[in-house]
Amino acid sequence: MIGVVQADLRYPDVRRTIIDRLRGFTDEAQQQEWARHGWAFYDAVNDLDHFVLEPSARSGVGVVFYSDAEADAAGAAVEQLLAVLDDVGPSATYPDVQAHKQWPSVVAAVRAALSVIDSR
Repeated sequence: MIGVVQADLRYPDVRRTIIDRLRGFTDEAQQQEWARHGWAFYDAVNDLDHFVLEPSARSGVGVVFYSDAEADAAGAAVEQLLAVLDDVGPSATYPDVQAHKQWPSVVAAVRAALSVIDSR
């Protein structure tokens, strides 16, 4: 399956990075690892924002996403991550983020995005 990804998309490595980052937001151990290495929630979210939403999620179809459904699901998850970031601020720690009232919804959106992207 990986060979198909590399052959069909313009930037398959960026796709893998997007998937890895999204998975990290569903894995508390990964978030702790990011924090140990000094990678703030702000950095993790902005990294995804750059890869997924600039200039738009659907502009990534054929580049990092196979379909509008993948782009839409990833875009929705990143928009929810950005909303939490707006609430907690750029210096928030992962525990601050995990305590946010919307965090369970964000994790659900990220998992939904991964289910669409991983179904390929």
